[in-house]
Amino acid sequence: MTSPEKKYWLVWLGGEAGYNANLLPHPTQPDRWVVVAQHDRTDEITLELQELVCTAGFLMDKLVCEEAPAVIQVAPSIVGNCTEDESWINSIVGPRDARMFYGPDVPYLMYGSPSAHACLGIWLHDGRMLLPPFQAAVHADIGLFKEATELQKPEPWHKFEKNFFLIWDEKGGIYVHTDLWPKRMYAQLGPGGNVGDDLAPQTAEADERCMEAFMPAVRHYEYTTESIHQATNSLSITMCARADPTCTPTDSNTFIMTIFHWKAMREFHGIYEPYIMLFKRTAPFTIHAIGQRPYWVHGRGPFTAESGNPKFRGHEDQVPKGHTEQIYITSMSWKNKGQTYHGYIDDPIFLGFGIEDGKAGVIDVHAGDLLKDLADSAAPPAQAPPAVVPPAQAPPPVAPPVQVPPAAAPAPMAAPPPPAAAAPAPAPVR
Repeated sequence: MTSPEKKYWLVWLGGEAGYNANLLPHPTQPDRWVVVAQHDRTDEITLELQELVCTAGFLMDKLVCEEAPAVIQVAPSIVGNCTEDESWINSIVGPRDARMFYGPDVPYLMYGSPSAHACLGIWLHDGRMLLPPFQAAVHADIGLFKEATELQKPEPWHKFEKNFFLIWDEKGGIYVHTDLWPKRMYAQLGPGGNVGDDLAPQTAEADERCMEAFMPAVRHYEYTTESIHQATNSLSITMCARADPTCTPTDSNTFIMTIFHWKAMREFHGIYEPYIMLFKRTAPFTIHAIGQRPYWVHGRGPFTAESGNPKFRGHEDQVPKGHTEQIYITSMSWKNKGQTYHGYIDDPIFLGFGIEDGKAGVIDVHAGDLLKDLADSAAPPAQAPPAVVPPAQAPPPVAPPVQVPPAAAPAPMAAPPPPAAAAPAPAPVR
């Protein structure tokens, strides 16, 4: 929306490598944002994962940390619960796949870590206890999630739990959405991370009919499969303009929105295509609409050895041909200072994302631009075409590829280039 070439901005983390960016407006400083990103430590010999945080502003064509990013000091990981072939994961500590987001009132940090119920679980912490830009408010009365709290879920548990997101209803009640596909699972969240009964059966008939008609196709092959992944936090959106004096939020025009990914693996390269989904804002949160076209982030380039994927470092000859860069959207937040959970279609939104698990990016759009090409769940399937198949969804070969997955070769950490030297790869001709 506002970058010089209408493309995404790279996030410059003060010389540190990072990806999967999350952004929130700075609580006190105008034109500044709080950035959280996964620290890329691929070139280090370490079993500790880290998330970085800084205050950032725009400089030339990048979002730049004003100071060296700090390592977020989360609670120590509990003793791992992984068994058998996954027992080695118990030795890896620290937060992974963090999500920083606002509820109606306060910021939160959610991240993956060893679980008391599975191999890996999801933990939630009030952001004012962890993130320096928000710690000026620590004197406030913090009631919920003052300590790191593992979020529970209705049975059954997966071995690896990932990417939960929270929902706030119109009265401020909190719910945790743990699974979207192949069946939804979500429940009311208690103050200790405990949950109520699964609410999904109440909407299963309508939701399954909608998803069958309007979700992107998921195919299974002999050597690989495709899937649907929850991706971002949720936001509340009223489907009219803030500038319209007649626009008043109601249950009929205000919904919960989140972004999910269609995922595939091709030649050992992960491919993600993002779509939007809207739920009704009142329990039991029936699916209202599903986006029919994946988002294309302007500036996304062809996948090459320069794209920064750590899996292919030292194995550049095995980079697959004809792929576009992997972009994984992790964060959806209102751009304006003071705006938390709710917004309107003319409000600007920041989307934060990772690029090939090696770089971080961000792009801003008006909320209404995310809500085009929606298929209404109440509409008969004949009124809308099935979700568009992304360009990268070419079926895999009948036989598995002859090469083996590349292993990352440890190497000394190279100093990243100065901000002016980094630029997004050119977008392919489509």
